[in-house]
Amino acid sequence: MKKKVENMLEISDKRVLKSPIERLRLWINSTLGYIFITPTILTLCLIVLIPILFSLSMAFFRFDLLRLNLGNPFIGLEHFAETLSNPLFWNALSNTMVWTISNVIFQLLIGLGLALMLNNKIKFKVIYFVAILIPWATPSAVAALIWRWLLHAEFGIVNAVALKLNIVSDPIAWLSSSWAMVWVIVARVWKEYAFCAIILTAALQTIPVALYEAAKVDGAGKIAQFFYITLPGIRSAITIATVLVAIGSFNGFNMIWMMTKGGPIRKTEILSTFIYQTGFEKYQLGTASAQSILMVFLLGFMVVFYIKRMNRGGS
Repeated sequence: MKKKVENMLEISDKRVLKSPIERLRLWINSTLGYIFITPTILTLCLIVLIPILFSLSMAFFRFDLLRLNLGNPFIGLEHFAETLSNPLFWNALSNTMVWTISNVIFQLLIGLGLALMLNNKIKFKVIYFVAILIPWATPSAVAALIWRWLLHAEFGIVNAVALKLNIVSDPIAWLSSSWAMVWVIVARVWKEYAFCAIILTAALQTIPVALYEAAKVDGAGKIAQFFYITLPGIRSAITIATVLVAIGSFNGFNMIWMMTKGGPIRKTEILSTFIYQTGFEKYQLGTASAQSILMVFLLGFMVVFYIKRMNRGGS
C-alpha cells in the first residue's frame, strides 16, 4: 500500500513538472533567487574573500613598505621560516597561551558560579542580571581606561587600598612591573565573564527539574547532583562557551594594547599585538601576513583538539 501511494505521488509530481507553465514558474523562482542573492555574494567577496586572498598571497611575496624599491618578488616560505626562527614570536606565543588559558578558566568559573546563583529563586533577579551585564556592555577602550586609572601608580585605587592595608610600603606601577600580565588578565576577565554567565544560565534552565527531584528521592546530595546532573546537562554549553572565549581571547587586542601595548619588555605581548607591530609599526606586511596565517592554524588546531576531546569524553 505504501509503495502504491509513493508511486502515485511520483507520477503526479512528474505530471506537474511536465506542465510548461509550472516549469516556467520554477525557472523564474530559481532565477529570481539567484538575482536577489548575487549582491550579497558580491559584497561578501569584496569585503571578506578578496582581502583574505590578498593577505594569503602577501605571505609568499616580499611586501616591505620601507623597501618598495626592491619590488615584491616571490620568496616562498621565507616569511614563515623567519617567523618560526624569531624568539620574539615564541615569546608572544607563550604569553598568548597563558593569556588565553587564564581567561577561559576564570571566565568559566565565575560564569558558572553566577549561573548557579541566578538559576535559583532569588529576589530582584533582574537587578543582578543588569549588574552582571554592565562590564560586558562597557566598550573595551573604556574598560581599559578604567583599569589603567585603577592601577595608576600615584592616583590609583588599587595602590591606595594596598597602602591602607599595609600590603605594600610604596606605590607600585602595576602595569610596568612583573604583575602586568596578571592585571591585564583580571581586566579582561572582569570585562567578559558575563558572556559565560548568560550562556550557562540559559543552559541550566533547560535541565528538567524532575531529575533533581528524583536524585533527592534517591538520597543524592548537592555535590552529587552537580557532578551527575548539572555538569552533564550543560556540557555542550560549556564547550561552546570555552571555544568562543578561547577564540576571543586568542585574538584579543584592545585590552592589552590600550593597557600595556605589550610591555613592559614584551611581558604582555601576545600574537595579535606582535603581528600588529610587525605590520603597522615595522611596515613588514608580508611577514605580518605569514604570522597571521600561523596564528589562524594554531587557533584552529586548539579548537578542533578541544572539541574532539570533549566529544570523546562525552561518548
